[in-house]
Amino acid sequence: RGPLTASVVGHPSAAVTDSAALLANLPDLVPRSARADEILFMPHHRTLVNSNWQAAAERAGMTFVDPQWTPDRILACYGRAKLVVTEAMHGAIVADTLRIPWIPVMISPEVSIFKWRDWAGSLDLAYQPVPLPPTTRLESFRYDRISRLTQAGGRSVARVDSAGADDAALIAEFQDRFREEPAVIDAVKAPGAIKALLKVAATQFDGRRLATASRALKAAAAGRSYLSDDGIFADRLGRLDHAVAGLIADVRAG
Repeated sequence: RGPLTASVVGHPSAAVTDSAALLANLPDLVPRSARADEILFMPHHRTLVNSNWQAAAERAGMTFVDPQWTPDRILACYGRAKLVVTEAMHGAIVADTLRIPWIPVMISPEVSIFKWRDWAGSLDLAYQPVPLPPTTRLESFRYDRISRLTQAGGRSVARVDSAGADDAALIAEFQDRFREEPAVIDAVKAPGAIKALLKVAATQFDGRRLATASRALKAAAAGRSYLSDDGIFADRLGRLDHAVAGLIADVRAG
């Protein structure tokens, strides 16, 4: 993917960029609207647990995009976008590939700074995510619990305050994370029906949290956006094309 991954596997010269950049060779998959004027918001898929980010995005006047939707539905949204605010790394990769400005945010402690920095570094970009508060009490409880459990186990947590860590620290965190990847931790351990009732009861008092998160999201969308340099992107895409051609030739040669 990028320089950090290349270092982990012991082949620094193999660094290019994420292969999703090859989407640039398939423009028909993303028909651009004549009025591309929407601001998209895509959270990380794990942030969707016990949260209400769709409502927060709608309050902020933004188009919510679930990273678990089908590719054609997501790409249709990109075709109408002028800006993408995203916690999901591939939300930014697709935006950059389609030459749509993007803004990184961070909500869940489960987001990997290593992966983000690795990809951003491959395009000579900085990774400086805007922190956003949780939308619900259960969402906040879940993040606190994840942090306590990972710290109790002696493992680091990829939070915004570690975004300035050096490459060696990020590589160590990455290797540790993938030796023992934590399961997605739900906030309420109870039978299905009881859990549903508890969640409904808890969300009755989340109006203030939702409003605060929505304002923070709207402010983030008005901040600094990113887009890789056209020349750098073209160079990385050309190197990916060369690698694909080599792979095809090797397969055909048997």
